[in-house]
Amino acid sequence: MKSYINALNPKTTNLVTVGYNADQAVRHTAFTKSWSYWAIGGKAHEDVAANLARFWWAAPNSAVVEDTWTWQNAAAGGAATATYGPTLWSTEGTLSPQASTCLSQEAASVSVVEAFGGNSSCLPANRTAIGDAIAASGAWTSTIRAAGGDVPAATARGVKAPALPAGGGEAPAGRPLPGTGTGTGAGPDRTHLPAPDGHTAR
Repeated sequence: MKSYINALNPKTTNLVTVGYNADQAVRHTAFTKSWSYWAIGGKAHEDVAANLARFWWAAPNSAVVEDTWTWQNAAAGGAATATYGPTLWSTEGTLSPQASTCLSQEAASVSVVEAFGGNSSCLPANRTAIGDAIAASGAWTSTIRAAGGDVPAATARGVKAPALPAGGGEAPAGRPLPGTGTGTGAGPDRTHLPAPDGHTAR
């Protein structure tokens, strides 16, 4: 990782650390160039995920909720939805307060919430709480099971991203895609990111 970062240009590359260990690694590594970067942290895994969601996503159309102790489900969910919306961490039986708050804050745009790993990874109380977070009531939402990952044709509209305009252009509304945008010729467009928060590494 040190060699990889040393090969990058801080003037055209944005650096974000996620979690305490990543921040400490960057702070205590002697790089060949000086970096300013964003540090996303929190008291628990659920806090870090919610803080990253708020930092990176503006009005996402979808989100993923994963339980905190099954990393395989989270890896699959993160890979499948990386450019669609944030991944939030939760306890298995009930929706974590951090995930609930984050979903409620984005309820105007979130229309699909996915969970990977089957019913045992997202119990009924958790699914009801997800519905309550994104709608006036969970009674207005429905759960669609996609055994083996095959989403029924009638619901495929909720898991596909709209195509980008020919020749690049802006990401579809509500789905900021890292590395896309109009840019200025000086590197990827990151206009949805705030200014670096004062963390530096030398």
